[in-house]
This record gives sequence, C-alpha cells and structure tokens, in this order.
Amino acid sequence: MASIKGQVFHVIDSNFSPGQDKRNDKFDENMEKTKIYSFSERNNLRQTAMELAQYCKVIYDVKQVKDITYGMVRNFMKDKANTCNQNTLDNISSRLSKIGKLVNQTYKSCDVDWSFIKVKSMVGEEKLRDIPMSREDFNKLISYAKENNLTSRAILGVELAGAFGLRVSEVCKLQVRDIDFEGMKLHIHQSKGGLSRDLNIKEEYKKFLQKVMTNKASLDRLVPIKEDSVNKWIRETLPKVEGIDATKYLNAKTGVHSIRKMWATERYIELILQGLDEKDACNKVSNELGHGDNRWDVVKNYIYK
Repeated sequence: MASIKGQVFHVIDSNFSPGQDKRNDKFDENMEKTKIYSFSERNNLRQTAMELAQYCKVIYDVKQVKDITYGMVRNFMKDKANTCNQNTLDNISSRLSKIGKLVNQTYKSCDVDWSFIKVKSMVGEEKLRDIPMSREDFNKLISYAKENNLTSRAILGVELAGAFGLRVSEVCKLQVRDIDFEGMKLHIHQSKGGLSRDLNIKEEYKKFLQKVMTNKASLDRLVPIKEDSVNKWIRETLPKVEGIDATKYLNAKTGVHSIRKMWATERYIELILQGLDEKDACNKVSNELGHGDNRWDVVKNYIYK
C-alpha cells in the first residue's frame, strides 16, 4: 500500500491533463472540476495535499486517504489559520474541495467530503513567539553569568528551563520536595491547563540539582522570585553577551519560552534517534512540555526539525 502522501499524489497526477484546452470542458461542470489543466495548479494541489497528509498522519495516525474525515480537514484548516492570511486560507479551502472530488473520482470506494471548509485567519490577532534559542546562545548566556560572578536568582531559573523545558511559572514553583532522586523524577505541579507531570532526571543533572538543594528545606522553592524577574534578566543580559544576536530574541518579546522551544527540539531529535516514529516522538515531547497528546500546534510551534 502506498503511503498516504503517495495516495494523494496519485489522485492528483491521475487527473492531470497538461496541454488540454480547458474551454472544451467549460460546458461540462463536472469535467472541469475533476481535471487539472496547468502545472501551477498541479503543484499547488500537491503542496496542499502533502501538508494535509502529513497532518493527518502525525495527529490521527491515518494511513489511507479514505479515512480522512471532514473534522480532520477542518482542524487542519484551523491550524493553518494561525499562520496564513484570509486570502491564503480561502485558496487552501478551494484546493481541498477539489482534492476531495478527485479522491472520490479516482478511488471509487471513497466518499469523502472536504467541501469549502471556511475558517477565519488568526494572523494579526496574536503575535506568535516563534523564536527558539539556540543551545550555543544558551550556553553563552550561562557562561557569561558565571564568568562575571552574577548572583541573580534568575540564573538558576534559566538553567532549570534549559535542563527540563519548563515554563517560567513552573520554574518559580519548584520545591525541594519535587526532586526524587530515588525514582530519578522531577515532579511538576499543576500549571497551565491543570496538567501535573513527572519528568526524568538525567544523570548529568543529578549533581546540579543536589547543589541547588543545599541548605534548603523540603517546602523551600528552588527559585524564590517572581516569574517576570526571570524573563527580565534574560532580556537585560542577552545584549551584554558577546557573540549573541540579542535583537532577534528581544524583537520576538520572548524569554524562557524560547528556551522551551530549544529543549523541545533537542528532545524530539533524541527520541527519533532512540527509534521512536515521528508521531510518538511528537506526542512524548508534547506531554513532557505539559500539553498532552495530538497537539499539532505544539509540534509546529515548538519543534524545529
């Protein structure tokens, strides 16, 4: 069986009629809607079909085009609404409608309906914080703090975010009792969305955590400062570090969030190298970030492959 991408490409290529005069078919509405006359139209349809196929494979584990439902396509469109303007969304909707008709014509057992699914563009509604920090810049930031004997509590918060991919709110809530060396787990209390979770403590971070626990009681916070203080320290310190282009981070108005993206990408690559497939690796990263399963927005906005 061909892959789902191969299936949709077959559908498009089977109905491609380059050089045929479209005017001959203009009086037959059904004929015109199920033929592709130009290379540009074929390429646009293939691009949209490939993106839909990848989305449905990763999020829903769909293996056959006949199993792509109206709801899946609508969710795909809602996802595209986060990054596409209204004109682009309307073009994608029109292409999906045609692809659905081509699917039914090519595979007679199919009866899909992807007709003109309309969603509103969210571009301009909210600025996406889509800048990941590089591990190189992260290391330079921490090295600068240590070499200059900086004493801000925010530094530890930044290190914890880089080690475990934590939100700034989670960094500032961590207590000594949340560190379990017996099970090698770090417990993250309910945060955004009410999801508590346990993260594995890698051996390389054991000594680091043991050090930050020194002279602290069980209920003491590891980083006893306000959340804004951590991000403020990042924004104020980045321009001082030689070799870092601080402008890209400052313009994106990001802080710990960019470090979470760095961590998520590295974790995804690690899981792929361990043998997990793309869907399982994405879901594991999403859960470890505190988002749950089947979150395509997390995959797209956190993982930079």
